[in-house]
Amino acid sequence: QLYLPAEQMQTKVATDRKRFLGALEKTVGPFLRVGADADKAIESFVEPVGVVAKLYGRDLSLADAASELGVSPESLRKSIATNDELQFLGVGPLAINRKINRAAWDSQQFKFSLFQLVAQELGLGNMFLEY
Repeated sequence: QLYLPAEQMQTKVATDRKRFLGALEKTVGPFLRVGADADKAIESFVEPVGVVAKLYGRDLSLADAASELGVSPESLRKSIATNDELQFLGVGPLAINRKINRAAWDSQQFKFSLFQLVAQELGLGNMFLEY
């Protein structure tokens, strides 16, 4: 009694699949269907959200951090090399082509993320807390 008969369940799955593929086509189809892939079926592409999530979760390079801060990598490298506060915050490895941990960069365990602290130190914005 907990489960629908197989035929009814398959109908529901098919309806859900059609709705999902329609939404996928509408949201990412215009970005994926270009050039040689213009006529490719939407379900033939690699699922894009997982790909982006994996890229986002990796450790950050100088170029990654600079991009998120909206500055050039060389500008960020020079700032880190000449700013004791940035080195104290823990972003020194970026200046010597090493990476920093994404979780540390994003964590707000101590109210502000490392990203926010670096941005403020670089004069790129002010931190604001909502209570």
